[in-house]
Amino acid sequence: MARHRKLHARDTESYVCPYCSRLFPQKNELKRHIMSHSGERPHACRVCGQRFRDASHAKRHEKTVHGGPGPMTCQYCGCVFPDMWNLTQHLRIQHRQEAEFTQ
Repeated sequence: MARHRKLHARDTESYVCPYCSRLFPQKNELKRHIMSHSGERPHACRVCGQRFRDASHAKRHEKTVHGGPGPMTCQYCGCVFPDMWNLTQHLRIQHRQEAEFTQ
């Protein structure tokens, strides 16, 4: 509760963006904001490698673009995998195939 009160107190420490001088009450909010200036995208799709600023956006991309969790069958040998990521790894290693995805 004390932490919550500190967040809303008027005299709390502020963190300033070095690019635009915008103020943030928490350091993690400033870090996230700075990524909008730097273009940093630390979270990658495990299937195609597309990069995202937020882990939640990468997960949503994986689910909507590459298919949600569910049984995925290899078209070459019939092995079944729990999701597209595991199937893609299998294709790369066992069949030396690069999966092609379109958006």
